[in-house]
Amino acid sequence: MPDSGESLAAYFRRLREDAGFETADAVMRKTNNAISAHAIRAIERGNVDRPKVETLEILAEVYRASLAEMLRRCGYLPAENVGPAGLAQLPPDVREVAVWLLRLSPGKRQELLPLIEGIVRIVRGTEGTENTEGEEGPEEGEQPGDGTEDVNA
Repeated sequence: MPDSGESLAAYFRRLREDAGFETADAVMRKTNNAISAHAIRAIERGNVDRPKVETLEILAEVYRASLAEMLRRCGYLPAENVGPAGLAQLPPDVREVAVWLLRLSPGKRQELLPLIEGIVRIVRGTEGTENTEGEEGPEEGEQPGDGTEDVNA
């Protein structure tokens, strides 16, 4: 694992060299011009603080590096969300959704958070199981339908 004090520029330069690419031009050719040599050099010189997620996806594939680690280092993911295999542990469709969400602006992600939380509750089967404000559940030892409720209500 690289030194935690390694700059983002040095990190990307090391990844390129470790993958066997001598120049940014060689990486550009490998990506079929999906990323320009200028963009790669800008990242490696520290002129880009937060490369686009799409760029990171391509570089991770070309460098055979961890996309999750790249996302963490660029500030898209907090350190505690990156496991040994990172996003690679997710099923492909879930990984695709996660990367799509990371492409959104922080404001848009925040707007979607209640929707995502609702979906998670549905998937986990907990939708509707929590009491809503003002409603009370059964008292301890009391079971619903034990004759204590008002049947004429």
